[in-house]
Amino acid sequence: MATEGLILVTGASSGLGPAFAQHALASGRRVLGTVRRQADAEAFERLAPGHAHARLLDVTDTAAIDPMVAEVEAASVRWRCW
Repeated sequence: MATEGLILVTGASSGLGPAFAQHALASGRRVLGTVRRQADAEAFERLAPGHAHARLLDVTDTAAIDPMVAEVEAASVRWRCW
């Protein structure tokens, strides 16, 4: 996965997350979206193959947050917050 300009959107399958993710994708950006279910991950990646990248993460599982953040940091992601 290329990481230049990758935008991280937590909760990319519900609430405001999908709107943020879709806006970024429509602008030609790559989006790493966190979702809680595998079906949501598959649906998210179908939005823009090669640009929408899903990771399973439930933010209430605090033990899972640090490893996911480490994965993103290891990929040298440039963060952009909205």
